[in-house]
Amino acid sequence: MSHILTMTDSAATVGTTSGGYAAYGYKYAMPQVGYYSYAGGPCSMSSDTGVPCFSSISLDRSTSPDSLVATEYFADATLHGQLFRCSFGAHYLPTAPAVQAYRSVVGNMQGVLSLIWYVAHSSATSHGQLWAQTTSASTARTCSTPDTSANMCWAMHPEGLTHWWSTGLVWSQSEWPDQRAAVPLTHLP
Repeated sequence: MSHILTMTDSAATVGTTSGGYAAYGYKYAMPQVGYYSYAGGPCSMSSDTGVPCFSSISLDRSTSPDSLVATEYFADATLHGQLFRCSFGAHYLPTAPAVQAYRSVVGNMQGVLSLIWYVAHSSATSHGQLWAQTTSASTARTCSTPDTSANMCWAMHPEGLTHWWSTGLVWSQSEWPDQRAAVPLTHLP
């Protein structure tokens, strides 16, 4: 997180521009400094081949040691991905195999928190949903009137989730330029 860069150009391109640096209209960018890969090869977003198609990760400091939680995303919303937890070992590298893995009841997972396994579900045509999941049950917050925050509407195309410990709020941002509002949800399922 110490490598977050402020962009100097809002152009719809990525990289060096005549105005400085751009990240497809985003104000900030975080350069990739490393990655993980599976020895089993790449995943398939169109079918569940057993190789995880990770879509989001989150640092969980409520465990000891800290852990990394992740979700899967498939292009087919009827394919319900898995939720994973990996503990951190030496030098903050995640251990393998995962110490927890669950099959979700939610497709198109885009963000994750592991307070109770909160996941953000995205939809191409409507507001997303915030799901609370345990190993035995799941519930979703949806909105009936998309423009009324009192109905606890979630963002269009929600992505990552953030939990602010001091306020108890969960936040999500959306990935589309005209839908970039952060929406607090004060009454979690």
